[in-house]
Amino acid sequence: MRYLIAILFGVIFLSSCTVRQKHPIVGERNDTIQFTYLYSEALKNKMLGRDELAFDQFTQCLRMKPKSSASAYQLAILSFDKEDFEKAKNFAIFV
Repeated sequence: MRYLIAILFGVIFLSSCTVRQKHPIVGERNDTIQFTYLYSEALKNKMLGRDELAFDQFTQCLRMKPKSSASAYQLAILSFDKEDFEKAKNFAIFV
Protein backbone atom coordinates (compact mmCIF):
# COMPACT_ATOMS: atom_id res chain seq x y z
CA MET A 1 0.00 0.00 0.00
CA ARG A 2 2.79 2.45 0.89
CA TYR A 3 4.50 1.56 -2.35
CA LEU A 4 1.35 2.40 -4.32
CA ILE A 5 0.95 5.75 -2.53
CA ALA A 6 4.61 6.60 -3.19
CA ILE A 7 4.17 5.82 -6.89
CA LEU A 8 0.98 7.89 -7.00
CA PHE A 9 2.71 10.91 -5.42
CA GLY A 10 5.66 10.45 -7.77
CA VAL A 11 3.40 10.46 -10.82
CA ILE A 12 1.53 13.53 -9.56
CA PHE A 13 4.80 15.33 -8.84
CA LEU A 14 6.27 14.54 -12.25
CA SER A 15 3.11 15.47 -14.11
CA SER A 16 2.98 18.84 -12.38
CA CYS A 17 6.39 19.81 -13.74
CA THR A 18 6.10 22.15 -16.69
CA VAL A 19 8.40 22.74 -19.59
CA ARG A 20 10.27 26.01 -19.35
CA GLN A 21 8.77 28.61 -21.64
CA LYS A 22 10.94 30.15 -24.29
CA HIS A 23 11.74 33.80 -23.78
CA PRO A 24 12.87 36.10 -26.55
CA ILE A 25 16.58 36.11 -27.14
CA VAL A 26 18.21 39.02 -25.36
CA GLY A 27 19.79 40.30 -28.56
CA GLU A 28 16.45 40.51 -30.35
CA ARG A 29 14.91 42.39 -27.44
CA ASN A 30 17.80 44.85 -27.35
CA ASP A 31 17.47 45.40 -31.10
CA THR A 32 13.81 46.27 -30.66
CA ILE A 33 14.61 48.68 -27.84
CA GLN A 34 17.37 50.33 -29.87
CA PHE A 35 15.11 50.61 -32.91
CA THR A 36 12.30 52.18 -30.88
CA TYR A 37 14.67 54.66 -29.26
CA LEU A 38 16.28 55.62 -32.57
CA TYR A 39 12.91 55.98 -34.30
CA SER A 40 11.63 58.19 -31.47
CA GLU A 41 14.74 60.36 -31.65
CA ALA A 42 14.34 60.66 -35.41
CA LEU A 43 10.72 61.79 -35.01
CA LYS A 44 11.79 64.32 -32.38
CA ASN A 45 14.52 65.70 -34.63
CA LYS A 46 12.10 65.90 -37.55
CA MET A 47 9.66 67.91 -35.43
CA LEU A 48 12.46 70.22 -34.30
CA GLY A 49 13.44 70.91 -37.91
CA ARG A 50 16.68 68.92 -37.85
CA ASP A 51 15.84 67.19 -41.10
CA GLU A 52 19.35 65.98 -42.01
CA LEU A 53 19.82 64.30 -38.63
CA ALA A 54 16.32 62.84 -38.78
CA PHE A 55 16.98 61.51 -42.29
CA ASP A 56 20.16 59.78 -41.11
CA GLN A 57 18.39 58.29 -38.10
CA PHE A 58 15.45 57.02 -40.17
CA THR A 59 17.99 55.48 -42.57
CA GLN A 60 19.64 53.71 -39.63
CA CYS A 61 16.21 52.49 -38.54
CA LEU A 62 15.62 51.08 -42.01
CA ARG A 63 18.99 49.28 -41.85
CA MET A 64 18.06 47.80 -38.47
CA LYS A 65 14.62 46.67 -39.63
CA PRO A 66 14.48 46.55 -43.42
CA LYS A 67 10.72 45.92 -43.40
CA SER A 68 9.94 49.05 -41.38
CA SER A 69 7.34 50.80 -43.49
CA ALA A 70 7.09 53.60 -40.90
CA SER A 71 10.76 54.48 -41.42
CA ALA A 72 10.39 54.34 -45.20
CA TYR A 73 7.31 56.56 -45.00
CA GLN A 74 9.16 59.18 -42.95
CA LEU A 75 12.10 59.04 -45.37
CA ALA A 76 9.69 59.56 -48.28
CA ILE A 77 8.22 62.63 -46.59
CA LEU A 78 11.65 64.09 -45.83
CA SER A 79 12.81 63.44 -49.40
CA PHE A 80 9.66 65.05 -50.79
CA ASP A 81 10.20 68.11 -48.59
CA LYS A 82 13.75 68.41 -50.00
CA GLU A 83 12.23 68.15 -53.49
CA ASP A 84 14.15 64.96 -54.17
CA PHE A 85 11.16 63.38 -55.84
CA GLU A 86 12.96 60.31 -57.18
CA LYS A 87 14.10 59.29 -53.69
CA ALA A 88 10.66 60.10 -52.30
CA LYS A 89 9.07 57.88 -54.93
CA ASN A 90 11.43 54.99 -54.15
CA PHE A 91 10.71 55.21 -50.43
CA ALA A 92 6.98 55.57 -51.07
CA ILE A 93 6.95 52.46 -53.26
CA PHE A 94 8.62 50.60 -50.40
CA VAL A 95 5.70 51.46 -48.13
